Amino acid sequence: MTKKKNKGKLLFNALMFLTGAALGVAIDVLYLIPALEAGESFDTVMLTAFGYLVLLLLAYFIQLVIHEAGHLVFGLLTGYRFLSFRVGSLILVKRPEGLRLCRYALAGTAGQCLLSPPELVDGRMPVLLYNLGGVLLNLITGALFLGLSFLAPGTLPGVCLGLLALTGAATALLNGIPIHTPQVDNDGYNALALARDREAVRAFWAQMKCAEQTALGRRLRDLPEEWFQVSPEAMAKSALSATVGALACNRLLDGGDVDGTAQAIDRLLSSDSALAGVHRNLLLLDRVYCSLLREDGLETAPILEDRQMRSFRRSMARSISVLRTEYANALLGKNDPKGAEKRKIQFEKAAKAHPYPGDVASERALVALVEAKYNKRSELHE
Repeated sequence: MTKKKNKGKLLFNALMFLTGAALGVAIDVLYLIPALEAGESFDTVMLTAFGYLVLLLLAYFIQLVIHEAGHLVFGLLTGYRFLSFRVGSLILVKRPEGLRLCRYALAGTAGQCLLSPPELVDGRMPVLLYNLGGVLLNLITGALFLGLSFLAPGTLPGVCLGLLALTGAATALLNGIPIHTPQVDNDGYNALALARDREAVRAFWAQMKCAEQTALGRRLRDLPEEWFQVSPEAMAKSALSATVGALACNRLLDGGDVDGTAQAIDRLLSSDSALAGVHRNLLLLDRVYCSLLREDGLETAPILEDRQMRSFRRSMARSISVLRTEYANALLGKNDPKGAEKRKIQFEKAAKAHPYPGDVASERALVALVEAKYNKRSELHE
């Protein structure tokens, strides 16, 4: 972990702690202490406090939806087109046949709104309002809820409005202050990178175009090669550019170039890139997949059984790319057909709910490579 990412993690944790402490103090001052001083029983006060905690979590969920809606609204206002809207693992995605509700989760994110970008003009396009739209709408609605809460002081509606105001401010703070963490960069950091770096803007555009095209059913291997061209210098400066480097590896793998993919992943992971943790882990799993097919002697078990990687795999349990690698490991690495069959069932279930048909077509082809390798090995041993 780099010092920069370590500082980002510390800052994010500090902000989380301060936000939680502020919310706790607000509940104490506004309700718990006055209620106890007024003579209410301890049990009644604790039960009511638990109810406030439930309301607090509900308020946070509402502000999460508002945050993603902010990306949507400000993106549409600046020339983007709707592609998908995700909260938790539920995602509404635009397909050629219309809107469809699917399931998809990405470690380190509670939600995501993806839009099809406008075309680049001299290497530029509107990026700041789309990236900061969630923060802006959290602040706007937070201020509105705060003002309305003063109209009903001491009442349940007033408390609910106050919690919405507090969680709106907290969500805006955690997403708006630029933070570079090991897992993913927040909106504020991405906006700062895009404002400073034209190559990051191009990389951001390429990522959004890839999402658009895979939602339409196209595979990465069929997309223009120039979309995936990025310099090592750009990848070292920006996680957005480094993500395009990861997509270039994915494109090689989708094209069936297992050897080339392994070499590209090794180069990227050993370089001084600003690759986000979620993409680094996905590439590590792709490297394990390549090794299982190539039988190149890479020690795959330590990678898969590393504590951090096990935690990541659990958080991405419905990911078709993760399940594809686990299927390959069960069949080719462990020679466990029963375990592989279990993973195959999980893969098919996840594939049916996956929002992007292009990804599904690619992953099915990679699963077929595993089965062909296993069948060939079995024939050799007969």
